[in-house]
Amino acid sequence: MNKKQKQKLQSLKSVIRECQKLLVSAERMLLEINGEETEPKKQDLSLGSQEIEAPHFLALNHLEDEDVIEGIFNGREMKGQNGEIYPVPENYASKSRILEGDRLKLTITREGRFIFKQIGPLPRESLKGFLHYAPEEDQYSVLAEGKSYKVLSAPVTYFNGEVGDEAAITVPLGRGSSWAAIEAILKDGAESVKTPVALKPKLEEI
Repeated sequence: MNKKQKQKLQSLKSVIRECQKLLVSAERMLLEINGEETEPKKQDLSLGSQEIEAPHFLALNHLEDEDVIEGIFNGREMKGQNGEIYPVPENYASKSRILEGDRLKLTITREGRFIFKQIGPLPRESLKGFLHYAPEEDQYSVLAEGKSYKVLSAPVTYFNGEVGDEAAITVPLGRGSSWAAIEAILKDGAESVKTPVALKPKLEEI
């Protein structure tokens, strides 16, 4: 393969990745319009896998090599070192309790599968607060120690959380963050019986 062909191949990869991201967003919007569930199945949050395959809509059967991209989780997506944004499946982010600022690695296989892996977790601390919901933004948050932290909706649904419930959350230690990961929803002073198993991120490379 000559230099010109390699450049065309890289351009094609970028176009395909952009199309995949657009299709992910379009699918979410379609599910919301139809009133269908967009959260993962409840049992998914109890699994211990540290890797997950995101839905793939386009097969990259003609790519010669896997793409490996590292980036930083922003609370909902991974911002790659290449400047591109990659949606992270909520069930993976929730069950692994990935925090804003954690380092992730994304492997895009030859078949077009997206495999995320947590490789650089920040130091953490646990807090307790109360669950809030902003309908105008369709966004859940937890108010803890005078600060509001955004949280993903998947664990709220999994724990059957309601506005006003007490929630145990994990946040980065000693640094500002807009997002938190829910550990459990506390009902009547007791921790939900469906708390996922605490996971220690795997640091080894794929």
